[in-house]
Amino acid sequence: MTPAANTFSGNPLDRSSNERRDRAWLEATLADPAARYLAFRDLDPLIAGGEASPRLAWRSRDELPDAEGEQVLLGVRDATPHLAVDVSAAPPADLDALAGGDAFMGARDAGAALPLEETGILAQARSM
Repeated sequence: MTPAANTFSGNPLDRSSNERRDRAWLEATLADPAARYLAFRDLDPLIAGGEASPRLAWRSRDELPDAEGEQVLLGVRDATPHLAVDVSAAPPADLDALAGGDAFMGARDAGAALPLEETGILAQARSM
């Protein structure tokens, strides 16, 4: 019998714990135009795919509203930085534009519906 996987243990991102101490590396990583952002509104993540196939809705820096809040480096995957960003202070119209056809979802509901590797990313992002 195969043991069940811990729901929040499948995070595929390299958290780059050694590099985080290198200020120049961190600044370059945060400025990387290829970086992907997971937006949070009041700790609720932006989720794509609807109820049928939910997944984290990553965005580019250009898609973020001007009123973005704190950014947190979650890690790197395939040389692409992945960050969480708080967009709670953005005006409702900017949040609607950011969401597009996607939606902000309560983290518990999202965690129960997402693929295992994405629940690990969500758990890390919420904890930071």
